[in-house]
Amino acid sequence: MLSENNDRKVIEGSEKSQVSKMIFLMVIALALTSFPLLSMLAPAPVAFSFLLFGRTKGSMFAGVYAIGLIFLSFYYPKIFPLLGPMAIAMALVGYFLAEVILRRVPPKKGMVVGGLTICLGLGLIVGLATLATDFSVDKLVEAKVVEIVKEFKTSNKLEGLKAEGGEEARALLDIINNPKTLVKKIVTWLPAGIFVSTIFTLWACLYVILRNSLLWRGKVSYPYGLRDLLSFKVPDYFIWPLITALVLTLGGEYVLGDVGVIIGTNLLYAVGIFYFFQGFGVFVDFLDHFKIFGFFRTLLMAFTLFMAWRFLFLVGVFDLWINFRKFLKKKENK
Repeated sequence: MLSENNDRKVIEGSEKSQVSKMIFLMVIALALTSFPLLSMLAPAPVAFSFLLFGRTKGSMFAGVYAIGLIFLSFYYPKIFPLLGPMAIAMALVGYFLAEVILRRVPPKKGMVVGGLTICLGLGLIVGLATLATDFSVDKLVEAKVVEIVKEFKTSNKLEGLKAEGGEEARALLDIINNPKTLVKKIVTWLPAGIFVSTIFTLWACLYVILRNSLLWRGKVSYPYGLRDLLSFKVPDYFIWPLITALVLTLGGEYVLGDVGVIIGTNLLYAVGIFYFFQGFGVFVDFLDHFKIFGFFRTLLMAFTLFMAWRFLFLVGVFDLWINFRKFLKKKENK
């Protein structure tokens, strides 16, 4: 009898612990979603729910998260600006990331294949919607831009902008007076923007999941670690799409007109994100080599990601010929 009571208490305690962990993960997921820069990390807590509690409870968590986000975005649109479809997409990305771990897929393969699948699926959905209905990406973007411009005009910021003067102020005023120019630019950059943000989101979430693998290693056997994600190596043949992108960006106007420049810039960013990952891996090895850890390391990584990402891209490109890691190993041997 005592044994049964003890077992029951253990089970109840375990269930309470799971519920408290789920609530904690939910709060983190919703908090991340409310910040534009951090919203790309929101799928990570969803993935943790699958890894910690299994597929059934993880699916329930993802469903509650999506429904909760739809509810919050409806009643508090300024804090939670994401729409319903985006909430479902975030939950699905979290599920996909968990499946990468549960199915023992290498992190780099999961990131690339997953990113391509998501982008192709999204392109197919948009294409079918455009053909079957009067849906238009241009109209959708224009409606959103006009809405933002109207809000800006009704606020006190417009008068302050006029009084401020300067090049930046004049450029913003031109956009406000003629929002269609901004719409055209957004639509032009949309393919690269979607592809790069999708791949980067998967990479960043996998980084968080693998960086905190001690939380789920006891429940899930996964033969890969953070090092496998960071040791990114772009295939040598990728240099040809990169050269093509640079040629079209710089001289495509003389061959294909504006279309050539648009294709070139989109291709440049789509290929460049992979060289960025390679450069970031070299940067992390550099920090490890000089034993830079703790808060200063985090500060350096954050600064480099947001302020010096072009430098990481160049490091990734030149690493094809120079192999920076080789110099770090030589110094270690000495």
